[in-house]
Amino acid sequence: MDPARRRVPSMSGSMSQKQLRDSITTSCTTSLGARCASAGTAEMRGMLLAAASLGNVAEIRVLLLHVLARGDAAEALMPTYKLDWRSVLHLAAAEGHLDVVQEVRTRVSHHDCMWRELLMRSDILRFSCLHLAACRGQVEVVKVLMEAGGRELLMMTDMMGSSCLHQAAMFLSPSHAVQMAELLVEAGGRELLMLTTHKGASCLHFAAQVEVARLLLESGGRELLMLTTDDGASCLHSAAEGGEVEVAKLLLEAGGRELLMMTADDGASCLHCAAQEGGVEVAKLLLEAGGHDLLMLTANNGYSCLHAAAV
Repeated sequence: MDPARRRVPSMSGSMSQKQLRDSITTSCTTSLGARCASAGTAEMRGMLLAAASLGNVAEIRVLLLHVLARGDAAEALMPTYKLDWRSVLHLAAAEGHLDVVQEVRTRVSHHDCMWRELLMRSDILRFSCLHLAACRGQVEVVKVLMEAGGRELLMMTDMMGSSCLHQAAMFLSPSHAVQMAELLVEAGGRELLMLTTHKGASCLHFAAQVEVARLLLESGGRELLMLTTDDGASCLHSAAEGGEVEVAKLLLEAGGRELLMMTADDGASCLHCAAQEGGVEVAKLLLEAGGHDLLMLTANNGYSCLHAAAV
């Protein structure tokens, strides 16, 4: 066989790579459009959710054009809670697909109050789209959502009463945490900063990164530092329980002996928490700071920190 006949044909003189991509995109779009014409609401919802999760803005555009034209957009765009927990906007925000978020906003905002309803709708756990973007570190998406939703969206809480700042303080990696916390604190001010969960936990109780805790302390001061949960646990109790050594160091520097010797309503000290859950390093830190006085504190049931460690 002639070797020339086995060569891969050149694209020159026939179709460029860009033309080929455009042709494929047009073909896929045409195929999707045909599928949309016969799809029911549930199927359209499924296709929208899949495209939003993958960040496929071209598919989102086609799907939105069809669903908005035929009158069942609200049913297709909003979460059903029985079949799916989240909406198109929830998924796009969580994954950081800014172009999808903007496409949804552009298309849906022309239809009465549907954009506002979609923006303010929470999922089955009452997480807003802003909660999901904030805890995933999606900074650019958070900016767009805050601009669109304003203070009402910013102050939304989940089923536990946690704000977007609580979620960001707890879940974000160090590389994203400070930037996100700065953005949210600047936008929400003291009202967001001092917001507590249904059980009284502040954003400082949730802080898992020392730089975030430092930012929150600088912004909220001693008032935030000394807040306790409904059962009397301080932010130092939380840091001790989570084994957050660097956060605990920072809190000790700021709160001193007053914070160190605080006990919860059941009489448990931060050392009880460290002994039971937090681990050796944070227990050492607290012992060095509190010495014999902290070591000998007992809870209301008579348990010492040694009892707590043995449980």
